[in-house]
Amino acid sequence: MSFKKSFYGNRFFIVIFTLLALCEALLSRFPLFNTFDYEFSALNGIILFFAGGFIFLKYSGESDNVIAAYRRAAIKLSSIALLVLISGFMLYLFVNRCPVEYGIAFYLIITAPSLLLGATSAYVIKLIFKKYRILIFILFSIMLLSLPLIEFYFYPQIYFYNPLFGYFSGTIYDESITVTNKLIYYRAFNLLTGFVILLTAVQAKKRRLLNNKILAIVIVGLLFTIWMFKPIFGFATSRYLLQKELGLRIETQHARIYAPADYRYGKYAALLFEYYYERLNDIFESKDERIQVYIFKDNKQKKELFGSGNADVTKPWANQIFTDINSFESTLKHEIVHALTAKYSNPPFYIPLNPALLEGVASALDNNYYGYPVHYMAKTAYDNGFRADIKKLFTDFSFYSNYAGVSYVYAGSFVKYLMDKYGIKSAIEYYGANDFIKTFGKPLDQAIEEYYEFLQSLPGAKNKEAAQLYFGGKPIFKKTCVRYAARETNRGYRYYNQGDFLKSAQIFENVYSGTKSYASLLGIVRSYIALEKYSEAGKILSKEIKYFKESPYIYALKIFYADVSALENDFEGALGLYKEIKNRKINPGYYFNSSLKIYLVEQNSIGEYLKGDKIIKKKILFDALQNGVYEALYELCDLMNKKDDFILVLKCADNMDNSNENNIFLLMKLSRSALKHGYLKIAKEIAVKAAKGIQNIYWREMTSENLRMINWFVNFSSETKFKTNIPDYD
Repeated sequence: MSFKKSFYGNRFFIVIFTLLALCEALLSRFPLFNTFDYEFSALNGIILFFAGGFIFLKYSGESDNVIAAYRRAAIKLSSIALLVLISGFMLYLFVNRCPVEYGIAFYLIITAPSLLLGATSAYVIKLIFKKYRILIFILFSIMLLSLPLIEFYFYPQIYFYNPLFGYFSGTIYDESITVTNKLIYYRAFNLLTGFVILLTAVQAKKRRLLNNKILAIVIVGLLFTIWMFKPIFGFATSRYLLQKELGLRIETQHARIYAPADYRYGKYAALLFEYYYERLNDIFESKDERIQVYIFKDNKQKKELFGSGNADVTKPWANQIFTDINSFESTLKHEIVHALTAKYSNPPFYIPLNPALLEGVASALDNNYYGYPVHYMAKTAYDNGFRADIKKLFTDFSFYSNYAGVSYVYAGSFVKYLMDKYGIKSAIEYYGANDFIKTFGKPLDQAIEEYYEFLQSLPGAKNKEAAQLYFGGKPIFKKTCVRYAARETNRGYRYYNQGDFLKSAQIFENVYSGTKSYASLLGIVRSYIALEKYSEAGKILSKEIKYFKESPYIYALKIFYADVSALENDFEGALGLYKEIKNRKINPGYYFNSSLKIYLVEQNSIGEYLKGDKIIKKKILFDALQNGVYEALYELCDLMNKKDDFILVLKCADNMDNSNENNIFLLMKLSRSALKHGYLKIAKEIAVKAAKGIQNIYWREMTSENLRMINWFVNFSSETKFKTNIPDYD
């Protein structure tokens, strides 16, 4: 065959191959996709599904013989599969030198099966239809790609298993994505299903059992049935399955709360919900529709059943909130705002398209960022050089291009400024219409200038260290080998939790050598401490800590360095570091932690405290408290549960200076701890003391809200009616 004939006979393939090569070159320019890992394989799974289908439709011939059809297209299918694999290795060699073992695994489990499934789908379509095959294949592929939208809308989940891209966890905040047994089973199930449908179609055609229309209906019906049974197979989460897995159900006037059956604070969670709902309902005047709140036992369970381990999420169209035990107190009000604002936006999802507007309204009304008012945190970011382009935040999708804290704080502060100046109703109107001039009668640029004037007029918040802690992190797109680092770090902690500290240290060291990630360095230090190799822990910290000088992790590492120094009996070095942290006044947590440890060093009990379990720590902390060391209260908040503990704390709190900002923060934390355990009178006495303290513009707002909430618990918690599926639940 001449070259000319060969070219014209294969020009369709050449076009496909060239377009695919261009796509691969383009991927090298985008974060996450430019690493031979999950994102690369998932996107190429979609691309190769289409490419495999197009090539098979064009080159497999008209024979009903399966082997002959695949043989005709085999070289071309293999060529594009090899092109993608080579592209992955090229990324490794010339773009991101992240270990490729997971990239190869994802390629074999996600990308390669997608190519085969695309070719198989095309073959079945070719058997049934004589015309419009490419159009039918495209429509079928789009239908498969659209199924996650249906699941996202109707199921209580945001993760998806899909024939084209394998698996998607729901958000980018979960850095660890790995090849799980469930994913392997799912892809095997995909291939088996494809083989069965292909065999059915071939046999039906050979034996003339069904005409083409009926065969197409049978196949579509089979696929639909399989999709409907995804929750039973474990590849989707139905509401029934989720509620059964959690166990506990508590119903109030406005909520149905689902939590682990052994969760001790279910009624506290329900009361907290009712308080926030009542406060927000004064604004939104919502109907008495119950909101479903799912509280998972930890982020691992949340990731498995819901899809996002590290982010709390609300589905406004379904009146559903998803959180976990560790985060619900800090995020519940924010998520309730998302649920109640649904009626102001448009179907089908009842949220504004702009994420800055969506999160800005919730952050403004929550008005709590790590225990501080949102204006204070925006002022801290602004005064210390952490800026965001507010116009871009509210006019395009740059919200996620910044570090999350920066975007949330500026969006929340700007919307709160609009609420305070123009009224909440105007801000809610803007939320629904997303038309700034129509709502506020002035251009966005002018309002932003006025906002900056307002921000500059607030009391100064010049604290570079605090700003670095809250806003100095990197978005996921700017991290090195992020998926590999997270996976291997999690693997290291599995060995650590099993007590195999030598193995965990080895894994953490391998990760750190390639990524310089904070989590892996911390893993090394913790493993060495568990092995009582304090000298080695100190050496690696002294050598590596300089690389984190401009990161938010520098202060945590200095605390660990001080702890290791104390365990090595280098008390002078430990004191120097503890005093440095204390004097910087980064935030209350660091202040109280370092202050307490200074006292413990001076009392020669720091080693016992650092090595002790919860019982030993609690005893040491109470001893310190009775000696007038109020700093011990910060750690005690998480260790107390008996009424006698809180009575003793209340006596000690009487002598605390409530004109000090750190002490006010501590008093509020103590009052919330007493409240959570049901000691309402104690909680109120502590909250009153905090509210009578310093009248700083920022703290006045927070202490007043804290006291208002506790007063509500005192006055109305006994009137709140509960219904639970566990009769003796306390």
